[in-house]
Amino acid sequence: MKILKMHSQKFIFLILASLLIIQFAIQLTSAAEFSISMEVYGEDVLATYDLSSYSEQMIIELPSHSQILDVYLNNVKIQPNINENSLIINQSFQTLQIKLKNSYFVESNSKKYFTFNQKMPFEANLNIWLILPESATLDTSDSAYPTPQKSTDGQHIILDWTGSLKKGESFSAFVIYREKPASSSILYITGLIILVIAAFYIFVLPYIKKIREKKEIKAELVDSEKRIVNSLKKANGELWQKQIQLQTGFSKAKLSRMIRNLEARGVIKKIPVGNTNKIKLQ
Repeated sequence: MKILKMHSQKFIFLILASLLIIQFAIQLTSAAEFSISMEVYGEDVLATYDLSSYSEQMIIELPSHSQILDVYLNNVKIQPNINENSLIINQSFQTLQIKLKNSYFVESNSKKYFTFNQKMPFEANLNIWLILPESATLDTSDSAYPTPQKSTDGQHIILDWTGSLKKGESFSAFVIYREKPASSSILYITGLIILVIAAFYIFVLPYIKKIREKKEIKAELVDSEKRIVNSLKKANGELWQKQIQLQTGFSKAKLSRMIRNLEARGVIKKIPVGNTNKIKLQ
């Protein structure tokens, strides 16, 4: 009887140990992770799917209109096997990462509307993060459904959904947000900068060019022309034409010809006064 009792205890112990092992295996199976991180850039959304530890063939139904950018299986980039919007994985893996872009998650009006739906390819703990644009604000506490955890990195609002879903179940999210317009001070500063640049090109730059051209012209004066300019400088920039003729000793015809040339080049200005002319340096 004592021996039979010992065998019975061992049998019960083995059954309990088996049950614990089975339960532990079930927990390991159900502990698979499926994470989706999404960030909104204007009308585009960049998404990264991270899946862990799966040992069977898997078909992942991606949101419609998604453009797959990269797929990494066990940290090695692979060529994806895609059938319409489904990604087919034919081998077991420890890690699977999918990067994609989608332009149909966000609709614009006076507000922005983000909609998302994902069907589960296997039973797993689902974690989803949505990073809104830097200028985004949520209207009310019920602007996101289902209600997420909210946090911020100092620049962006981050929405976080978590839960355990079975194979074939779907997760859907809906978010309404606004994007802040640029502040009035930034608009004012930007407008002021544009006005300053425009004024420089319209008024200042032509003036600088004109001065530079005058300097170049004056540097090219011949000796006889320099005598006329020097006479005007000594007289504070202004003389009668007759006075210049007396100081330089040029003939009336030669002086008239030289004054016409200097005036055409912008060095001097001739002002008719009665039967003579007053000559000014420009």
